[in-house]
Order: sequence, then C-alpha cells, then structure tokens
Amino acid sequence: MTKRYCPQCESPLIVQSQPTVQGYCSKCNWAGGLEDFLTEFKPPVMSRDNTHWAPYVSIDLETTGLDKEYCQILEFGAVIDDWHSPIEELPRLHQYIRPRDTFNGQPYVTGSPYALALNVEILRKLASDDLAIDAGSCDEGKLGIYFAAWLKENNLDPKHVTASGKNFSSFDLQFLRELDGFSEHVNFKYRAIDPAIFYWRPDIDPCLPSTKECLERAGLDGRVAHTAIEDCISVIQLVRRGVRKCGLWVAG
Repeated sequence: MTKRYCPQCESPLIVQSQPTVQGYCSKCNWAGGLEDFLTEFKPPVMSRDNTHWAPYVSIDLETTGLDKEYCQILEFGAVIDDWHSPIEELPRLHQYIRPRDTFNGQPYVTGSPYALALNVEILRKLASDDLAIDAGSCDEGKLGIYFAAWLKENNLDPKHVTASGKNFSSFDLQFLRELDGFSEHVNFKYRAIDPAIFYWRPDIDPCLPSTKECLERAGLDGRVAHTAIEDCISVIQLVRRGVRKCGLWVAG
C-alpha cells in the first residue's frame, strides 16, 4: 500500500476508507481527502532541470543553562534533511553528553534552576549506571568524533556543514565550540538556517518569533518538546513549510 503523509507536517496519516477515503493526522490534527495526501516529497525547485539540492543538518542541544562558561550540554540531536525523504525516515544522531567533571564518581553539572528542572529526566539518565554503557551517550570530548563519523556515513563533509536550528549561531554553536576537540573534527559554514524568518511579522513582532510562535503560525502543534531530536524535527518541519510559502516547493 502506498504510504500517505500529512501535507501540513508530513507525518504518516491515519487513513480511513469508509464511507470515503479520508486521512487524519494525529500530530497536527489535519484532516482531508485523497487528493490532498502527500505520497512523496520533492525538493524546492527554481529550475525543473535541477534535481539535486544541498542537504542541511538540523541541530539542537539541551543544556543546563544559557551561559556557555558555566553550563554544560546534556543532550545533542542532529537530523539530516535531504529535501526528498519523509521526515520520519531522515538520518538522525542522538547522544546524551556525560559531563567531564565528576564528584564521588557521578557526573557533576552546574546550571540555572529553570534549565535543570526542565531537563530533570535527562539528569536522571545521566545519574544512572546503565547510561555508562549505553551507545546513546558519550563523553564531552568525544562528541565531535562521533558527529563527524556520522556525517561521513551519510555522505556529508564534516568540515563544511550547513546547520539549521532556532538560534543555532548565537546559542548551540557557542556551546559546541567550548567542547574539547570538537572544532578539530567538525566545522560549520558561516551562515546557518533559522526558520524564524519565514514566520516573522514585522508589523507586530518586536523581534523574531519564538519556536512556539513559529509552530503556531505554521499551523502545527505549538508545543516545544525540549528534547533534542524532536526539536530538530520541528525545525525541519518549519523550514520545509516556510519554503513552500515562498512558492519554491513542488508537492507530491
């Protein structure tokens, strides 16, 4: 059976055949008929002769606070958008980050009360003995090595990475540069993709909209997950939908 995807957020649809063929999306609550379903994804086109579009990497961090000098990365997520594949099939990398400092054999972190409370589940995982042997975790100094290897596995050059993310350049990148050895293995291109510009309303916004505001204006669930992979996927949804708004997208 041909897979069907939501034309709004590109999640798999629940398809009902009675009394007529209808689709419902549990992610964003979209509903519609057969003619509205997506069955494939195509990149934005400015020339119908150009079938290749450069991929980018959506990156998100969860940290113990906003100050890169005193706070640490707790979780790292990355998802590669090739512009063609359903979002659920895109390559993804997830790592919990074990802090360098320890106290009585346990990871030692500092941060703001708000950020620590927000990421309490991650902190519980970091405090668990089971995480030490979990393939989904690494030491601070190893993240650059793992990330570069994953990029190479997916045919991307780790020395020329186009990144996307909400406030990536001013926040995530600054934390990544603080990690020992990270910049030796991964280098980001000077310009990053921030989806906020697609949803900016200069007539009412004193600054670029938040992730929650962008999601709401895109017609998606406005909930911000505050988990690395889910937030990476939200950025990709916002970028793809924003490109459609520019009239550069050919739907399947």
